[in-house]
Amino acid sequence: MLKNLRDYWTIKKSGLFDPIYYLMNYPDVRRADIDPLMHFIRFGWKEKRNPSSSFNTSFYLYSYTDVKNAQINPLLHFIRYGKKEGRYISLEDLKSHSIDQEKSSYEIIYQNYLNNAITKKSEEYIEYNSNLALNFTPKIKLIAFYLPQFHPIPENDLWWGKGFTEWTNVSKAVPQFLGHYQPHLPGELGFYDLRVPEVQRRQVELAKQYGIYGFCFHYYWFNGKRLLEKPLERFINDPQINFPFCICWANENWSRRWDGSSDEILIAQEHSFEYDKKFIYDFVKLASNPRYIHIGERPLLIIYRPDILKDSTNTFDYWRQYSIEQGIGNPYIIAAQTFGYEDPRMEGFDGAVEFPPHNGTTFPEITNTLSLLNQEYHGRVFRYEDYANAAINRMTGKPYKWFNTIFPGWDNEPRRPGSGLTFEGSTPDIYGKWLEAACQFTLENQTKEEQIVFINAWNEWAEGAYLEPDRRFGYAYLQKTYDVLINISNLNKDNVIFKETTGNSGDIAYSFRSIAHGQKRENTG
Repeated sequence: MLKNLRDYWTIKKSGLFDPIYYLMNYPDVRRADIDPLMHFIRFGWKEKRNPSSSFNTSFYLYSYTDVKNAQINPLLHFIRYGKKEGRYISLEDLKSHSIDQEKSSYEIIYQNYLNNAITKKSEEYIEYNSNLALNFTPKIKLIAFYLPQFHPIPENDLWWGKGFTEWTNVSKAVPQFLGHYQPHLPGELGFYDLRVPEVQRRQVELAKQYGIYGFCFHYYWFNGKRLLEKPLERFINDPQINFPFCICWANENWSRRWDGSSDEILIAQEHSFEYDKKFIYDFVKLASNPRYIHIGERPLLIIYRPDILKDSTNTFDYWRQYSIEQGIGNPYIIAAQTFGYEDPRMEGFDGAVEFPPHNGTTFPEITNTLSLLNQEYHGRVFRYEDYANAAINRMTGKPYKWFNTIFPGWDNEPRRPGSGLTFEGSTPDIYGKWLEAACQFTLENQTKEEQIVFINAWNEWAEGAYLEPDRRFGYAYLQKTYDVLINISNLNKDNVIFKETTGNSGDIAYSFRSIAHGQKRENTG
């Protein structure tokens, strides 16, 4: 506390902290009614918040790794040392100096880009542990969404150019602001091709080793025509793969904007009872596989765009009757909460599953606090930690069956160059806290058969949402997944979760208390 007070007066006397700017740009601090400078000292700089319009925290930490590695408040460092050393406080500050000095801005940008290219590992990097193995059955079943677009197909050759795969987008991405983690480069698995059997075998090996229960394949079906079907077929027919799976019907238009929008449609998705009822014929074949994921005795089916179905009541009635007649049981049909869709009851679904970052709650955008490298950038940037905290706060009872989903990161810049949506600052620790809260909530609120948490995703590389090892973090997200499963399994069955705010900042601390034994285990962040 004494140190905080010393820091407080050092910054206050410098005149470099603007309390009005801070409160206007960070309304959560204003709502918490906390002294803005004390918030910055205790929490704000760690969250990469800016103390004024002229000082860019992200720029300073990213430009001067000695400050970042020492975990020093960047504004204090500048006041005590940086100003004398001629360090810059923002990209704009750097550019305002002479031509020679402006040249150094490109040197900083280049060095940061080079660090990524030559695989400069983060502090959170974790190596592969070949001896790691789950020696117990996790209480929670983790199902990771799986993208099959890592092999060329004739349609993509025609629409996007010969040899196009998801890696085409991933590898061409560039940073749009200082500190922007792009491109994301794969680790052990490399720029893989899903036509190679060894790739899926190794994916399954890793998933099993770190505690993933199964994959949910995105399934592209257009009135009988299928796209990207080969990886799932190979997965099912490979005798060396023994891993649970299910499907999520991507029942939207295939368009040039990657988000199912109606402009520049490449393959239209028509919805009517006559069209949609035929989908069940494919599903029954898949669900007859002994490895297909069931909830109880019911095969699981997720619909990605429930909002665009035309006659779901009659369609589902037909699906259920046909499935029962074919001997696979009554499908457990779940609506993905995408594009504003929330309540699944009216359309006859059995429940809903989150699909973040869709339908997220409101929290501060930080784009205007960043030092842009591309002055034509039209994307939006938020904090990953803000999303995680908001998602945890939304974990309350609902009047319908509801499944949690979390994502390890999100940045679709590769798919939308210069206009992507980015959740900056994901770390394995923040991901782990979110995952643990979701698992604990699920244990307390779901039946044993429904104790499932989804992860978006196993391999959405062009959206920055993946568990697979990369060059910056290695196996850190997989390791954190394993650690969470261990923690959850070690909790007493009578444990319950309490959400507590710390420091009036909106940060979340998770306290797991054993009702039966009066014990308490803290995991605060």
